[in-house]
Amino acid sequence: TVVSGDNILPDIGAEDDGSPSKKGTRTRTRILECAAIVLKERGYASTRLTDVAKIAKIRPTALYYHFDSRETLIE
Repeated sequence: TVVSGDNILPDIGAEDDGSPSKKGTRTRTRILECAAIVLKERGYASTRLTDVAKIAKIRPTALYYHFDSRETLIE
């Protein structure tokens, strides 16, 4: 995990080849790791997917591509 100011980002994907399937896997992993951070800090009721997207440094639409809802994110 890399901590920089307000940004707490998982350190993932440094060694992959950049292929689309690996990029999707990296994005999904980043979302899950960032969601764990937000859930731990705020709890389930106060966690919004847009907050997770912001910390993961992705657009909310990218997060919704991988996860439909908060419920599917924590399954």
